[in-house]
Amino acid sequence: MVITLRAGRRATSGRGKHPHSVGARVTTVGSSQQPAGTCGPADFKSYVFPLLFFKWVSDTWDLDHTAAVEDFGDDLNAEVEADYHRFAVPDGCHWADLQKVSTNVGVALQNILDRLAEANPETLAGIFADVAWANKERLPESALLNLIDAFDRLTLNRTVVP
Repeated sequence: MVITLRAGRRATSGRGKHPHSVGARVTTVGSSQQPAGTCGPADFKSYVFPLLFFKWVSDTWDLDHTAAVEDFGDDLNAEVEADYHRFAVPDGCHWADLQKVSTNVGVALQNILDRLAEANPETLAGIFADVAWANKERLPESALLNLIDAFDRLTLNRTVVP
């Protein structure tokens, strides 16, 4: 599998409010690199884009948190910090939290994405689609872990990928 990210391409949600798409191309190179299970390359994209966006949300949250700490230091409180963030990221719903999961990763990811969408109903409703993250026959856990690991090596905040 080859994942190519291109910055500089902006797209917006259906409501036209929030730019959030990453210019990305996902292709499978040779049958040995296609994820095992019944998930073909076309369906695999339905897993890739929500996961990329989740990584972007987490990395952008980190960038905003750093800015808030730099601006306010010890005087930073939750109310002030909330003004720095485009998205609310509830406790346990950050990319780093997903990285700690080693079994039933799809179930954990689904719970995280559901909680993110609930915490941001006006901006994230329907963004993460109806992917069956816990269906290990469709996307084996090893393939999901490999995908998560590949994205973990990338920084996807808004300064890198607008």
